[in-house]
Amino acid sequence: MSEHLKTILNDFANQSDLLFENGIIRTDSFAGEIGEYIARAHFGLESTPRSSKGIDAVSSTGERYQIKAKTIGKTDSLSITIVLSDPNLEYACIVYLNELFLPVRLLRIAKKYLAFPNTKVTKKYLSSIAHDEIDGFSVNLPADAKQKIEKFGHAFCRIVDSGIIRSRKLVADLGEYYASQKLNLTLSAKGNFKGCDAQDQNGTTYEIKTRRVYESGRRESESRRLNGLKDKTADMLVIVALDRAFRCAGMWAGPLSNVKNPKSAHLEIVNTAPGFRSIVPTRISWLRNR
Repeated sequence: MSEHLKTILNDFANQSDLLFENGIIRTDSFAGEIGEYIARAHFGLESTPRSSKGIDAVSSTGERYQIKAKTIGKTDSLSITIVLSDPNLEYACIVYLNELFLPVRLLRIAKKYLAFPNTKVTKKYLSSIAHDEIDGFSVNLPADAKQKIEKFGHAFCRIVDSGIIRSRKLVADLGEYYASQKLNLTLSAKGNFKGCDAQDQNGTTYEIKTRRVYESGRRESESRRLNGLKDKTADMLVIVALDRAFRCAGMWAGPLSNVKNPKSAHLEIVNTAPGFRSIVPTRISWLRNR
């Protein structure tokens, strides 16, 4: 990895930590977390525990909100499907963000206009219902929080400009980048290698899972789930661990079929599942072979 890339990743990690320390994000799901923060700030809501499925925030009078965020460009569609997990909510809220994670538009839709379990929000749908719509310039966002989010957004854009990620899913894209470089894999493009992330020159298919692992206030447990393995059909599973600065801190590969419980697999399978081997020696003590 070049020194320039190390520098921009470390700067992004610093900006990410500032958002965490100021209560703007709680995880590495950046767009979703920032969207939730913006909705809470504007409507005066309190966040719910991370384990609260389907309800993201609650008002002072007990009204329950599910909040969805979407990053859009100048020409991107506002269409979005809301998967409604809890029929007892009062509002669904959608926060549209620009490339710097700042609000472009904020929508609030009352329960009576929502179809469970899925509601597709389009311009036509919005024109047919009563709803609250707030322009990004009118969103009540504290000035210091806005400044921190904007600096975070600029740091993210520098990573995008480096060309090493293919979407705004930074952690997953970095894992795929590191794995493809180390194992000489061709990453799947849209319509290619259906059902897997990459393929090698022999036609072996790969599923790549990435987790950021380091000691901090948001990394209190040694257990990390590997979501999305159920029903995957790739030949091999590659697991990539990232450190605080988003650099590769360990990589393992093994037969996906050897993962006994794909629905509830954890990172520890790198040491327990048959056939897994270390590709990049890890600096994470609890993931070293014992």
